[in-house]
Amino acid sequence: MVAALAVVVTTTAIVAGLAGSNPLRPILLLLLLSTGRFHNLLMQRMNEKTAEDRLMYAKRCASILIDGSKAQSLLQLKPDKRVHCMKAISCLARYTGQYDRWHQLRQSYNLTWSTGTEKIDAFTRFFDSSKTLETMIEWLRQAMRALPKTYSDFFLFSALTGLPCSEALASVKLIKNPETFKIYYNADQQMLQHFAFPDIFIRRTKAAYISLVNKEILGIVQNLPQQTPTYNGLKLICRRRSLSMRIKYCRKIYSSWLRQSGRIESEIIDMLSGRVGKNIFLRHYYTPSLNYRAKVLDSIQELHKALDV
Repeated sequence: MVAALAVVVTTTAIVAGLAGSNPLRPILLLLLLSTGRFHNLLMQRMNEKTAEDRLMYAKRCASILIDGSKAQSLLQLKPDKRVHCMKAISCLARYTGQYDRWHQLRQSYNLTWSTGTEKIDAFTRFFDSSKTLETMIEWLRQAMRALPKTYSDFFLFSALTGLPCSEALASVKLIKNPETFKIYYNADQQMLQHFAFPDIFIRRTKAAYISLVNKEILGIVQNLPQQTPTYNGLKLICRRRSLSMRIKYCRKIYSSWLRQSGRIESEIIDMLSGRVGKNIFLRHYYTPSLNYRAKVLDSIQELHKALDV
């Protein structure tokens, strides 16, 4: 019933009805979340998985924007979950024109964006023996041996480009499409130009600008079947093969290998990983050496050999 009403009532009318003390506000808010337009807005700012998470938490926590006293319940959640809820409410508040109210609630209940454990988490991760470069590479090699070739090759492509899963999936489609490939791949620079597709690769919180690839890496993707893998397909096949879904290791392996084995400057690794820091030296003065591309490609080639199964 709610979905049917959503077709008739415009989003503008729903948002207008959320103002003031309208007794129908809870129903209108539920109606708004079921129109699909809020989800479309999220998809413009983040990847599909993150957008799905934001929508899920927004539906769970939307009542906080109706009854401010419920914001106290956020303090009882675990820090990570509290931050997820706050991000979802913030998105919903902006969309419905209630951001000032949400800002007041955050101040009233001292709701912070920090989990309070960032420093100790970074320290613990740094010395976590289960996530050394060697152990992550060994896990990836085991996964590649256990998975069908299509999925094994996708994991390999992710590790050799350092792209997050959703961006790697999008990259595969662009490479396999003859029309987009002409724009996407710069043969002279041996570069995948992610920046040419900003709607896919450049988002508010995460970005990918370029990836340096040789013909072998392109061949990995070009030899994949036309029906490319999906995120859900990756999770399902890993579960069937009794493997944990650790595709994030691919991105960690890429950056760690370039730094430890390739001796690549951290500024270049950050740039290849889509991170442009606020450091004044980096933004205004740093100029990479002319042979940085060759050094990176040589290091990636060595990583390819190390992952050969």
